[in-house]
Amino acid sequence: MTQVEDFGPVEGLRRVDTHGFRTLARPETVMAKLGAILQVAFGSRRARLLARVLRCQNRAPTRPFVLEPGAELAGFRVVRADAEEVVLAGQHRFSRYGLIFRAGRMAEGASVSAETRAEFPGILGKIYRVFVISSGAHDRVMRRLMGKLKRRVEE
Repeated sequence: MTQVEDFGPVEGLRRVDTHGFRTLARPETVMAKLGAILQVAFGSRRARLLARVLRCQNRAPTRPFVLEPGAELAGFRVVRADAEEVVLAGQHRFSRYGLIFRAGRMAEGASVSAETRAEFPGILGKIYRVFVISSGAHDRVMRRLMGKLKRRVEE
């Protein structure tokens, strides 16, 4: 497994939520499609603007984007990437966070999950958490992202 550790261990952050689905596609297929989905979601002009406003450490995607350690997206750096797990990490002035995508083998296909982990230090972090997590905004974004991934792998 190849990895880059720039932001500290994502696994040590507090779990926020997990979204998932099952598919007949193989884990390798899921991860191959994940790269394209992430590039669209976090490579857009809107994502780059938000990353700049929040003062994210990573503000622009690596061009061309390849899902491998060290590659960057607006708000994220790829920390780890292999056929069954991709870990993204990021930080900005209100939070330190990570997304862990897993595609576990099943008898037929894969079980796919996206786990969000984060910490929100200080009073501004707590306020930011209310706007992003408690409001349901993060949940909607993750449901949409996972829905796109499921549709893409089942094409």
